Amino acid sequence: MHNLDEWLPSCSPYITKFVYDIDKRELVIEFALDSKEFKPHTRIVCSGIKSYSENNMDDETHDDCLDGILDLNWNEIAGTFLVVTDKKEILLTIENKPVRVIIT
Repeated sequence: MHNLDEWLPSCSPYITKFVYDIDKRELVIEFALDSKEFKPHTRIVCSGIKSYSENNMDDETHDDCLDGILDLNWNEIAGTFLVVTDKKEILLTIENKPVRVIIT
């Protein structure tokens, strides 16, 4: 099974919200149902973040471009969650397995 099929079933890979709250030690990513209506459909919540590292995939900043998920990978043994988008790669060390919530 492809990781996106597990984490984002019946949902587009397009990101509508990406917020890392350092005080709460929480990352929230929301995804659109489709590219036409662009309404939030699925939310991934990572809580209990112990470490957060981010690498830009490109030297240039493309803030006006839509960002999308390429891969989401949870490693239960290591307690890590890898988030790869068109623009960046984020590696989290977390206390809990990420949670998927269907918004609509």
